[in-house]
Amino acid sequence: MEKSSITIRRCVASEKGTLIKMVNEVFRESSGFMWNATPDRLTDESFDRSNSNQSKLFVAVKSDDVIAGCVVMAPAEEGIMYLKMLVVHPDFQKLGIGNKLVNFVVDSAKKISGCKAVRVGLLYPTQIENTLQSSLRKWYISRGFEYVRDESVADAIFEDAEKELRVHASFAIFEKYI
Repeated sequence: MEKSSITIRRCVASEKGTLIKMVNEVFRESSGFMWNATPDRLTDESFDRSNSNQSKLFVAVKSDDVIAGCVVMAPAEEGIMYLKMLVVHPDFQKLGIGNKLVNFVVDSAKKISGCKAVRVGLLYPTQIENTLQSSLRKWYISRGFEYVRDESVADAIFEDAEKELRVHASFAIFEKYI
C-alpha cells in the first residue's frame, strides 16, 4: 500500500464498532500485560466522548474505505492540545500512517489560536523493560516531541487505576512545541 492512498478525516458514527474493535485489539496487544483484567480502551461511551464538540476522533482511511488507524485530538489545558489514542491497525503499521496522524494533529493544533504545544502521554511499566514502550518513546522524540515529566497513573487516568495494574506504571508526558 502506498502512503499517499491514506485520507485523514473526522470519524462518523457508523464506524464506531470497527474502531472499538481495532483500538481494543491493539491496546490489548501493546499494553494488556500491564493490567490485571485488560479493560477496553474504547467503549461506546468513551467513543462518544472522544468524538464530541471538544474532542475530535480522526481516522486514517485507505482508498478502499478500510480504516487503517485513528487518533484523538482534545484540549488538555490552556494552549495545549492532547494527542490521544494513536492507533494503527497491525496490518498497516510501518507504512507511515502513524506519522500522518501525528502530523495531522500537530498541523491542526497550529491553526488553533493560542495553541503552543501538542502533548502525548505514554503509559509504561517502571520496573521492567518493555521494548514496545521504549520504541514508542524514541519514536515520539524523533518526531520533535520532548520528554516533560512523568505523571502517576492515578493522576492521569483515575484514582483507583493503580489497583487495576499488574505492574507499577507511570505516564511519560511528551510535548511538541509549535
